[in-house]
This record gives sequence, structure tokens and C-alpha cells, in this order.
Amino acid sequence: MAIETASLELPPQSLVRPHWRSVSRDALAEGQDVRITDGGGYVTYGTIDCATPDGSLVWIVLKDLGERRIFHRNDGVTLEISA
Repeated sequence: MAIETASLELPPQSLVRPHWRSVSRDALAEGQDVRITDGGGYVTYGTIDCATPDGSLVWIVLKDLGERRIFHRNDGVTLEISA
């Protein structure tokens, strides 16, 4: 009796790691995925929930914690979007 096996082929986009780039905070849009880094090298990821028009305050739903946090322009974190 022959056993059929399915071949697993991943689409090319699943093999590509996203590249991240810094943008002006006033260019952040609701629903964008972001990478958040601090001066100490800590990295986490999230999704923009909302932001003030000038980007000075940004609310992000953190992927690892599932909670919403606010970041101020002077908090010392860098926000990057996938390019």
C-alpha cells in the first residue's frame, strides 16, 4: 500500500523577513505594524491604535502583551514601520 505525502511549499513572501525603517511620527497611520525599540536594545512589536495628528502621542497595541500603551515623543523609544 502506497502512502501519499503532501509536499509543503511555502509562498516566497513567508520566507522574507520584513525590513524596518524609521518614519516621521506624524506619518504613522492606524493599523500599521510597528517595531518599538528603546535605547537599551529592547525590541517589541505592535500595531498603531491611534495617534495625535502631530504624532507626539501614539497608542499602540503590543503584540506580546496584548495591551494598549501610550508612547510620547520624548519617551526615548524609536518607532519603525515595515518597509
